[in-house]
Amino acid sequence: MDFDDLKDLYEYVEKAHEETACKDVQEVIKEVESDVIDEEVYSKYDNEDRRGSNGGGLGAIKNMVVHPPRKIGNTIEVEMTNETPLDPPDDGLIRHYRLDEVIEYGGKYYEYPIKNRDEDVYTYLKPRPFTEKTEIRLFATKEHEKAYKNAMKAKGIDIE
Repeated sequence: MDFDDLKDLYEYVEKAHEETACKDVQEVIKEVESDVIDEEVYSKYDNEDRRGSNGGGLGAIKNMVVHPPRKIGNTIEVEMTNETPLDPPDDGLIRHYRLDEVIEYGGKYYEYPIKNRDEDVYTYLKPRPFTEKTEIRLFATKEHEKAYKNAMKAKGIDIE
């Protein structure tokens, strides 16, 4: 790969960075969050049918939306939201919250029948902070950084 001047090199690196951050890195982040949701959320349930009949459930990668990354100094900030549709009871009420908020923060949003609110199954009312756990796992494993470096290297840019 040859460049006529530094401007061409800079433009190539910028484009490679954006493509890598938007594609390769976000897929790794989604996979890690899906694994964490399995461990922190789904493992609390006895039955599989609470994973959401609409749209594949909270752990479905297709429901995770990664917003365009932002460069802040030497870091890349990636924001992701989980857009899993609510599957509320068919009672005609409009819900003004998102499923990820219900699970992440617990408590007041909880709509399981009253019979499930005893101490034995209080787990459902408690927050299950899968987002925080995803961040902790990424910080510990650096999977997103490895994906970024490997993808950039495949584009001819070694950043080690």
